[in-house]
Amino acid sequence: LTSADGETTEDYQYKFGTSMSSPVAAGTAALITQYFKEGRHIGGEPSSSGIKPSAALLKACLISSTVDDFVNYPIPDNKVGWGRICVDSVLYFSGEENKLFVDDFTGGIQTGDEITYYVDLGAGSWPLRVTLVWTDPPAEMSAGRKLVNDLDLEAISPSGGIYRGNVFTRGYSKKYGNPDVLNVEECLRIREPETGRWTIKVKGTNAPQGPQPYALVITGVMSVEDYRLEPCGVEIEDESGNGNRLFDPGESATVYPCIVNRGEYPSPEATLQIHSSDSMLVFRNPDFVNYNSLEPGDASSGNGFEAELSDKASIGQEISFTGVLGFSGDTITDTVGYSFFVGTSGIDEPDSPAYRLECPQVIIGSGEDIELELLRPRKVKMILFDACGRRIRVLADGNYLQAGRHSFSISEEIPPGVYFLRFEAGRYRDRRKLINMKHPFSTVD
Repeated sequence: LTSADGETTEDYQYKFGTSMSSPVAAGTAALITQYFKEGRHIGGEPSSSGIKPSAALLKACLISSTVDDFVNYPIPDNKVGWGRICVDSVLYFSGEENKLFVDDFTGGIQTGDEITYYVDLGAGSWPLRVTLVWTDPPAEMSAGRKLVNDLDLEAISPSGGIYRGNVFTRGYSKKYGNPDVLNVEECLRIREPETGRWTIKVKGTNAPQGPQPYALVITGVMSVEDYRLEPCGVEIEDESGNGNRLFDPGESATVYPCIVNRGEYPSPEATLQIHSSDSMLVFRNPDFVNYNSLEPGDASSGNGFEAELSDKASIGQEISFTGVLGFSGDTITDTVGYSFFVGTSGIDEPDSPAYRLECPQVIIGSGEDIELELLRPRKVKMILFDACGRRIRVLADGNYLQAGRHSFSISEEIPPGVYFLRFEAGRYRDRRKLINMKHPFSTVD
């Protein structure tokens, strides 16, 4: 730590050790939190787009900010870690050359998923830095390897060179190498990056306890095209069957895998090719379907695949398949997953939420239920915690719920106080605050 020498302005003093580094790291994290809450990450000035950063995002920013001050210990190193925190090298303020892009992706990524970001780098004196961080679930005490959910970071240069997270030589990333299978933070530092379009990929290599939220931080002389094509359900057209627009056992039908652009920029034209499918489902033709460019928030179902469903399939059975998304003018692909339930609609309407959760903010007595409406069948978890994070009630423990409206009540009395409701349904997450005022509340028969 370098600081002024007491009250003088004529000299510096140098301190080291955890007694110095801990308060500096904590204070810097507080300043970064304020930066995001004030919405400065959007244009370098205060805005109405403030966010509450996750622990993973704070850690990613701290790692991205570091500088290597130790010639004999090039980062990353067991003695100096990622180096000395220099927050000015990561946070962007209006008028600066070095830009900042962050994605605090709380939705999470599953095994086999890939999320792609396109970064256009201009000429400048700044290196390209990319940091991926996630908060991993706890491993079993007896586990030989403590990493549970393994994500991987990869960057592809305009000329096709591949850089993987945490593959370093003398403090900077080198091409190729093996993916990291040990750490919950992966970094790229490219000293003199090529100008042009870079492709940054976050891969769900193995996430047995997914979906795994993550934070991604990118800095450099750049602009980022943040479009994100995601699956948003399956449409079924069964004119050759009973025409109920559901995939019933033994039917032939056209399957329309829907995609939606969840990003902030238009997507390029795309194609989808089937990669793998449930043994009950056989795809016949064509080899791939096409999707036009999508504006932010728009969805498309493409031109559909002809498929047959086995007569041994059961009503309500979940059928899954994966596809590979390719993009016009690019060699990069994304792997996406779909599922539908036999005899049940599987489409998430693009202009409608996948669920509606109605939860009273203030409880003043009994008879105020929590209402959940699902637009398609899902496995639902709903847990009530107190203000200290202790689990109080399990309202839904991951069981499969049909589409429609469901009511939940607290089955036993709880004392007055502040509580939090955590909701999970597939890749969707929600959190609500409840205040119980004076009178305990219970189930109404």
